[in-house]
Amino acid sequence: MTTGIGEKIKYYRIQANMTQEELATDIVSVSYLSKIEHGTAEANRQVINKLCDKLNITPFRMKDNIVIDLCKRWYKEILFEETDKALATFDILHHDIEKIIDADLHWISELHRLQYNILLEDYEEATKIFDFLKQYVDRFRHVEKYYWYKFSGCFYYMVDSSYMKAYGQFKRAEQLIDQEIAHYQQELHDLYYYIAKVSTSLYFTYHTMIYIEKALTYFRNTYQLKRCACSQVIKGIAYKRMNEVKQAEHSLELAMSIIDENNDAAVIAMGNRHLGELYQKSGQPTKALDYFHYSYQVAQENGKEEQLRTILGFIKVYIEKRDLEQAKSWYEKAENLIQKMKRPPMLVVFEIKTYYYLIYGYDRTFEELLEKEILPFLEQKELYKEYAQYMNMLGDYYYENRKYKIASQLYQNAFRAITSIQIKDNL
Repeated sequence: MTTGIGEKIKYYRIQANMTQEELATDIVSVSYLSKIEHGTAEANRQVINKLCDKLNITPFRMKDNIVIDLCKRWYKEILFEETDKALATFDILHHDIEKIIDADLHWISELHRLQYNILLEDYEEATKIFDFLKQYVDRFRHVEKYYWYKFSGCFYYMVDSSYMKAYGQFKRAEQLIDQEIAHYQQELHDLYYYIAKVSTSLYFTYHTMIYIEKALTYFRNTYQLKRCACSQVIKGIAYKRMNEVKQAEHSLELAMSIIDENNDAAVIAMGNRHLGELYQKSGQPTKALDYFHYSYQVAQENGKEEQLRTILGFIKVYIEKRDLEQAKSWYEKAENLIQKMKRPPMLVVFEIKTYYYLIYGYDRTFEELLEKEILPFLEQKELYKEYAQYMNMLGDYYYENRKYKIASQLYQNAFRAITSIQIKDNL
């Protein structure tokens, strides 16, 4: 069976929360319905019509070139992250997209719906689609598997904060991509860009630089200014971690000069925050505060997550300056903002929580926070750099409290975590 009608019936039966028995009642036997859904039996038109009527969907095979062209246009807009255009196209398309039972388009459309909702930051809907698609991975063909690996990588990276899983999915997509994929060159370098992004989150600095250079060269040659700016920010972060301050400064300032022409508030806020972090790390607190203030001002018009990351920068600088009153003020702003956020970035939240103790003093709740909340989360997500950081922090705490044996074990665990990063980055 090549039309995909069986797959469509199964899809909408599950969406309607119906069992095979419930759908088959008064129409066909359960065993025959199962064969239809798996494509091993060809049902007559009357049976198909009855099943579709019960599911409240249309039974005909969509051959309307207008709808097919709209789908392809929508896929392209998602690829280029043209969110406003993708929204407008989907507004036209969504009434007809359920009619697509062509096997060549059905799963591709469902996979793109996953990425579409990730771009819209509708993570609840994205999670529903992800959980549904995961059931059918074994049935995907080559092209569908490519999109599954890429888009599920985006899901793990942006929705689930499972960076190691995201990295694995992106690398699998890299093995599958070929010139049969629509917009091959854009897809290839978009994938390189995502591999660089997740490598940055995993502190795989070598991989970050390899992949971002490939992506940046293509984006520069095709005049994709926003992607050029974001790529320069990623390079700046990598240089900062290598303690190459001048190169980091150059990349971040170049990113800002590129994006100023587009006036993209999100990238401007992010770039200025990273410049602030660079100057804070290199012992220039006054300059750092200037960039944090500008980033915070821009971020207030754009998004709470960037505001929170910038507030963390303020807290760090004021603690280093021993200005605890200012640190307390920004800490309170962070607490208020976290309460307003539906999905606050947990790594930032954890870091802010630990700074509470530097501001207000340590007590036993510090141990509980790290041992019962932060370290289990980081271990489960395989975030080894942060895991090592908090292991060392807890080790210092126990050392100060003369619990030397426990401290020694924690330092060893931290060392092993850092070593694992170095090994994985060199694979």
